[in-house]
Amino acid sequence: MCSYPVMYSFYSTVTSLNHQDLDKDQTSKKKKTKNDDLRLPIFVKLMWFLQYHQYSGLLITTITRWAIDTGEPYQFSTNAIDIQHHGIGIVLLTLDFLLIATPFRLQHIFYGMIGPTLYILFTVIYYFAGGTNPHHLYKEINGDTYIYLRKLDWGTIPVTSTIVSVMIIFVGFPGVHCFYYLLQKLRDTCIEWYYFKKETEHV
Repeated sequence: MCSYPVMYSFYSTVTSLNHQDLDKDQTSKKKKTKNDDLRLPIFVKLMWFLQYHQYSGLLITTITRWAIDTGEPYQFSTNAIDIQHHGIGIVLLTLDFLLIATPFRLQHIFYGMIGPTLYILFTVIYYFAGGTNPHHLYKEINGDTYIYLRKLDWGTIPVTSTIVSVMIIFVGFPGVHCFYYLLQKLRDTCIEWYYFKKETEHV
């Protein structure tokens, strides 16, 4: 899962490119049809697509990491690194989501399922190709057959890994997507109420 500083750097780069292209468009005015004006540049679509995965991905990863990926025989405990990567990351992304105006549409729910599907397919291929976890994390033995989430361990608990994979793709990500959609509606309602109240005060 991509960390939020990397995604923020990418977001800033794409935003700067967007401003540069807008400046070029203003200097070189060309005849455009109505459909051309409504068509988004490809890098804006890419940024939009990656934002879906970043918002949903970090939240579902944190939920899976702290709520499911615990207990025997894992002996998982929350530490400063996990709080910084997941907890603070969620706070920053939530603030970013509330401050920006990128649409979070309900019909785009299937886009958010692409990332976890590709990741889980990668973990399966990685396991059958003989790959192991080379890092000595949480005082565990090197060479574990999981990569990141210990409940996605195809070498030790394949049945549990299958159930967790199905739940993440078909329940977790759609649920998180709906949560952000409702959060967006709440944000928009609060903004409309604020401006409506502000306008009525001046009448």
